[in-house]
Amino acid sequence: MDFEELSNALNVFDLEVKLNAIWLKEPIVKNNHEKTRRIASGDLIQIENNNLVDCQPEKNPTHMVLELFGKINNTKFRIIACNMETIEHEEIKL
Repeated sequence: MDFEELSNALNVFDLEVKLNAIWLKEPIVKNNHEKTRRIASGDLIQIENNNLVDCQPEKNPTHMVLELFGKINNTKFRIIACNMETIEHEEIKL
């Protein structure tokens, strides 16, 4: 294998792909009061200062997850979510 073939093989790990779910390092509480590490399309979540935080019973969720993306090597994740107040799509990077 020459350098170019090796380089091309390693570049695969830097590709971003659409995901069905993201598994978090630390669990969060979703809108259904479930404490989980898994975030998937359709989940209602709380975002504060562009960070994923626990949903509080007295607050409405701020976002609904639309799409999830991540690098094959699991180093970077993105959530495309609908802001429930403005109905605009936003990108949250984890």
